Amino acid sequence: MTIEVRKRSRLPHWHGANAPYFVTWNLADAIPSDERERIEQERRALTAELERRKGLATPAEKWALEELIRERVEALLDAGHGECLLRNKEIARIVESTLHHFDLERYELLSYSVMPNHVHVVFTLGSPSTLDSVIKSWKGYTAHEANKALARSGTFWQQDYLDRTIRERDHLLSTVAYVEGNPISAGLHDWPWVKTYRDRIG
Repeated sequence: MTIEVRKRSRLPHWHGANAPYFVTWNLADAIPSDERERIEQERRALTAELERRKGLATPAEKWALEELIRERVEALLDAGHGECLLRNKEIARIVESTLHHFDLERYELLSYSVMPNHVHVVFTLGSPSTLDSVIKSWKGYTAHEANKALARSGTFWQQDYLDRTIRERDHLLSTVAYVEGNPISAGLHDWPWVKTYRDRIG
């Protein structure tokens, strides 16, 4: 499988033909601004140190660095910052039903968890869908419907999202296990907004 890297905003995005994706996005207030800046400073410092020692970083080194940053982000998300609007059953249901809407048409869901302030989804794309178009559709529709249900306006989701390509079966299984276990690790027992399609994973 050929893997390539492109840049959008400050987050690298990896693409591989027919490979499952693991995508995370979060509410606009899920990461405090000072914590977001601290993570960006850490990214810049680690990148500078890597390039000082080895010159221009390779794609694999950049990927490893972003994995480390992703761990920092996910730990912050699990801390439950912000209003956590997805604790509201009506709002969580809007997100879940939106994920299901074009399942097996534009994409195939493998696993997801709708957390209080963020969402994880593992899925494969159907042709001719693109990662950007699917995420834009999910976020755009749910933001509109959630704001309407809450009688609010303004930014609902943070602008960007984190994604990575799952490159082998063990990686897929460990990612699905993470998504399934995320509610428990975040202290949410009997959390209803999590699902895995075992028959699709094989």
